[in-house]
Amino acid sequence: MRPIGLVLFGVFLLALDGALCRVLHLELMHPDPILLLDVFIALNLSSVEGVLMVFFLGVSADSFAGTPMGMLASVHLLVWILVRWSVRFLMPERKGMQLTILFVMSLVFSLLVMLMLAIMGAGVGPVWANFKVMPPLALVHLLLAGPVWAVARWIRRPAARRRSAFT
Repeated sequence: MRPIGLVLFGVFLLALDGALCRVLHLELMHPDPILLLDVFIALNLSSVEGVLMVFFLGVSADSFAGTPMGMLASVHLLVWILVRWSVRFLMPERKGMQLTILFVMSLVFSLLVMLMLAIMGAGVGPVWANFKVMPPLALVHLLLAGPVWAVARWIRRPAARRRSAFT
C-alpha cells in the first residue's frame, strides 16, 4: 500500500506543478518534482518496486506535460538507473551525499531534456543558451528536496508508527 501512496503523492505533485507553471507562466525549464521522487525512490526502495514506480511516474509526467509519450519516462528511468548505479560506489546513507547525487542528477536530467527537445526541434533558441539555467535549477531542486522527501518518508513509514493530527 505504501508504494501506491508514493505514486499518488507523485501524481499530486505533477498536478501542483502543472497548476503553478500555468499560473506563473513557466515554460520549459522549471523544477521537476518527479525528479525528486526518482532520486528518493532509487535511494530507498527495491529495484523492481522502484523501476515500476519511476516508469509510471515518468509516463504520468509525459501526459501532464504534453511531451511525446515516453520522452520524460525514458529520462526519468535513466536518472533512476544512474542513481542506483552510483549507490554501489558512494555512501548514500549520508544526507550530504544524497543531496550531491540529487544536484548531479538534476544537471543530467536538464541536459537530457534539453538535448531531446533540440533533436525534436521543439526547443527555443540554441541549446547552449539553456545551459545557464541548469545550475540554478539544480539548486532549486535541492531546496525542494527537504519537504518532498519528508512527506515521502512519512508515506513510507509503517502505519503503526505514523502520528496523526487526530490521535
